[in-house]
Amino acid sequence: MAKRLQPNIESPASRRLAFALKWVRRSQGLSRRALADRLVYDEDTIQNYENLGYRRHSLWRAERIARALGKRLVVTLEQRSAHNEDGQ
Repeated sequence: MAKRLQPNIESPASRRLAFALKWVRRSQGLSRRALADRLVYDEDTIQNYENLGYRRHSLWRAERIARALGKRLVVTLEQRSAHNEDGQ
């Protein structure tokens, strides 16, 4: 029987995405408000995407944010190791 993933566990990929978005925004000297204005989002949306505990990232929205920062979002699927970083 396949092991089911827990729906409410923290995702290492989501944490990496949040960190990267925040790092790029800050390195460009942009405030959350300025980035939100570029995207016609409210500032809370940007804050959520930069929150390390946020678990509801949409790839479509993350890609839009990345493009607004002049970046490209890249997603890869890799072979899982015996000691996977998320413990699954």
